[in-house]
Amino acid sequence: MPGCQDHCGNVSIPFPFGITEGCYLNEQFFINCTNSSTSVPQPVLHNSTINVTEISLEGQVHLMQDIASDCYNKNGSLLNKKSPWIELSDRFTFSSTANKFIAVGCDAVAIVYGFGQNRSYTTGCVSFCDYKEDVIDGSCSGIGCCQTDIPPGAWNINVSLASVNNHTKVWGFNPCSYAFVVEEKAFNFSADSLTNLSDDLSLPVVADWTIEEVSCDVAQRNTTSYACSGKNSHCYEPFKGLGYRCSCNQGYEGNPYLPDGCQGMCENFVKLV
Repeated sequence: MPGCQDHCGNVSIPFPFGITEGCYLNEQFFINCTNSSTSVPQPVLHNSTINVTEISLEGQVHLMQDIASDCYNKNGSLLNKKSPWIELSDRFTFSSTANKFIAVGCDAVAIVYGFGQNRSYTTGCVSFCDYKEDVIDGSCSGIGCCQTDIPPGAWNINVSLASVNNHTKVWGFNPCSYAFVVEEKAFNFSADSLTNLSDDLSLPVVADWTIEEVSCDVAQRNTTSYACSGKNSHCYEPFKGLGYRCSCNQGYEGNPYLPDGCQGMCENFVKLV
């Protein structure tokens, strides 16, 4: 929006997101730009503690989230266990196309619980191996690493881990198991992952976002709240029943959520020349 701060640290903050009151569409799109005298300001998703690393007007926001861990000592006694709960608002859902649920470990039973749209799901995978030499770098098929898809529509997820033998049979090279929902292209498994992951690690995850949870037909009837009212923009529904987004008409580009945000590509070319 005119007169609004458009960056927090190194991250661009395009409308409908915004940092100060009057600069975002509604509270769902508020970005808390945390300031520090010793580091670059960090954008945080509304009033949560979830760090934002990128926002796309195509409907995705890139976040950082904690991973689950399950660690034992040599005798099989539990040292520490971490089962993170990641909660977004109902305008943000974990992308079922960009993310995977992954577990790393040679004695790992991993479960992910998802909640959203008045429904829930539970899925997971198991990963075992007897020797580190059996692990194949880049392979996540159940030997040291397993993975599965996550269903669409969840805005809350909880990850948990269990062990069959408390890692006693593999403790020498794998005392811990780890599990996480992660942007698929951001994680590449290797045998070193069995020992170099840690429970204080954060990994990237992708969330899809939409405007209010109504169809385009319903949204267009309310001229006050309709977000695609700018020139040369239109409404579309990327996911059935999960809300709508705006896009510039063919031949135009820019920010479809601003009154004059969509500009003709030929006009922009002339300006550049």
